[in-house]
Amino acid sequence: MIGMTPRTLREIRESRGLTRTELGALIGMSAEAIRNYEMGYRRPNPSVALRVAKALGITVEDLYHSLGITLDTPPPARPHARRG
Repeated sequence: MIGMTPRTLREIRESRGLTRTELGALIGMSAEAIRNYEMGYRRPNPSVALRVAKALGITVEDLYHSLGITLDTPPPARPHARRG
């Protein structure tokens, strides 16, 4: 993102005039999956990251940057299922 202010995935998506549902349809995923990426609950695997980046017209590197992901960023902790 040379010469650009870093932005979040949501800001990039919205700047392209896309809803979560529309972006999800472009890449074959649900709006909920897009929400999870935007909220930082999940990370896209490399294959999904490539599809998202292409749909938004950005590089995978820019996508990961927008998600706050670097090579040394640990994956998000998964919530433990509650046992009732």
